[in-house]
Amino acid sequence: MDNLANNFKEFDPSLITPASNNELFGFADIEADLLKMFNENRLPHAIVLTGIPGIGKATLAYRFIKFLLVEGGESSGGLFGDDAKPTSLAISNDNPIIDRVISGGHSDLHLIMRELDPKTGKLPKEIKVDQIRKINKFARKTSAEGGWKIILIDEAETLNRNAQNALLKILEEPPKKTLIILVSSKPGLFLPTIRSRCRFIKMDKLSEDNAIRILSNLLPDTSQLELKTLIRLSDGSVGKAIELNESNGIASFQELLSILDSLPNLDLFKTHKLSEKLASVKEDINYKNTMDLFIWWLDRMMKSKLSGEEIIEIIDGETQIIDKVYNLKPLQKWIETRDNILDNRNKAEISNLDRRQVILSSLIACK
Repeated sequence: MDNLANNFKEFDPSLITPASNNELFGFADIEADLLKMFNENRLPHAIVLTGIPGIGKATLAYRFIKFLLVEGGESSGGLFGDDAKPTSLAISNDNPIIDRVISGGHSDLHLIMRELDPKTGKLPKEIKVDQIRKINKFARKTSAEGGWKIILIDEAETLNRNAQNALLKILEEPPKKTLIILVSSKPGLFLPTIRSRCRFIKMDKLSEDNAIRILSNLLPDTSQLELKTLIRLSDGSVGKAIELNESNGIASFQELLSILDSLPNLDLFKTHKLSEKLASVKEDINYKNTMDLFIWWLDRMMKSKLSGEEIIEIIDGETQIIDKVYNLKPLQKWIETRDNILDNRNKAEISNLDRRQVILSSLIACK
């Protein structure tokens, strides 16, 4: 297997954020629908942007926010003050409103997201009710610039029950010309009453070409082969691909496949080497990504065998490894093995158990 990881470049994700990113590929139809609703004065009071993580949901949200705050304000209008309707959501970065949106300083935009706990320095698992209660005053006040007021809730699936109930009160009596945008990869976690009061917009997985096009802009010094490998490993998620790039995910995947290729006589030297490396606190992201890739690959193996479809190899020789590993036990046993690995990984995270044992037991379970 070619070692693609040797030439990986360091990437600083702080350089480009969903708020500052001015490019979005692959969702022209959704943009056209949003534009049509705006031009026809049919915007709902709440929109949910859904889809797998890392495909551009937040980028689209900010793209529409910039558009609304520019085109929906008192001072908007065509040349010489005419009523020409906009034909695109694109807004020039030269517009002074854009900098205020990017910096979070626009008075008609309120952002809700998980906030770092000052005591632990970590992100909590939930968006709490106090954060939602703070938007009541914002939602009821008059727009500072005579246009739209917008509330953006990122990772909205992390709203706890009390926070959802507080949000529901706002949705039941939506303020005039106020738009609530919820970005979520798991909208099924919303209360039914929340779902019934929102307009859902599903963002399908990006095509491989579009995903690579986006990723190449973010990682301009990365080869096409590396980009393609990252996109396939992330199952089309650009955000996940960047995370894998940062944690040297291709190298970890190669190590994992090499160990699986040693089955049924598990290479204990390679197994212990991988488990020792990922046990370090410094390898938090790499450990998480490697375990995610392991479980994802087992699903990929079973799916390919059940469907009978030829897989597109991520790494040279992967098909042979899939054939070899799959034939070690019946399908039902593989389903049980996969579920046990996932269950042990989740229990280990909750109880802060030794990662080495998680990795060792997971790979031994595949024998």
